Amino acid sequence: MSAQPKMIYLPDTMANWPWPRAINPHHEEVEAESDAWFEGFKPFTKRLQLALETCDPGMLASLAYPWASKEHLRTGCDLMSVFLIIEESTDVESAPVVRDIVDMVIDAINKPHKPRLEGEHHLGEITRQFWEQSTGNDRHNILTIVMHQFNIDLEAAMAWVASYHKDVENKFLDGMKELPSFGPTVDKELEEYILALAIWLRTNDCWAFESGRYFWSKGLQVQKTRYVPVLPKVKTQTRAGSLPTVPGSRRDRP
Repeated sequence: MSAQPKMIYLPDTMANWPWPRAINPHHEEVEAESDAWFEGFKPFTKRLQLALETCDPGMLASLAYPWASKEHLRTGCDLMSVFLIIEESTDVESAPVVRDIVDMVIDAINKPHKPRLEGEHHLGEITRQFWEQSTGNDRHNILTIVMHQFNIDLEAAMAWVASYHKDVENKFLDGMKELPSFGPTVDKELEEYILALAIWLRTNDCWAFESGRYFWSKGLQVQKTRYVPVLPKVKTQTRAGSLPTVPGSRRDRP
């Protein structure tokens, strides 16, 4: 493989995606309510607090459910925050500890009315209340997988992924044109399901740049220029793509 480049170009894989960005009109009010609920579980670790402030899970939900009611959006905001905390809490732990956390979360889901043990991880009570109310691991990174599978460098892997994305996009759009009819009721439900799938792609793309999850405060700049610096690898206990140990905050957004 050739030497790692200093800059990498991100193909605009969503340039021709027919579904534009949309955000729920209730997002500011509902996200604030969800944030206030989570803040009641302090003290979080500095790492988890940074995750909530930088990754903005409420925005992810508001982009994913642009037409949801306030009540449904609140469920989405809380759920995304729960997912984020589970991810950030387990990324740095050993397998046995992760197993214990998973068992605790499942127990809270199955028994939402069961009081949680004193001193238990915050996730137990957070999951229980949510249910009642409603990075050194890069093996899962598609670029890493492609580079190893085809023995190619990062730029070639990026080109392969862009081509693969285009093929999948075309299959999705062509498949929509060939959907059979199952009757008015099922057809309507199927249309809503497919729309939700389509919106999620746009949601993930927008959130990746508009939150601080991947590009810190440079997300909108990267989204515009499509160029991102390739940082040298460092030994860390957090997974690739996880939060850096630098200050971060939510940004104003349209």
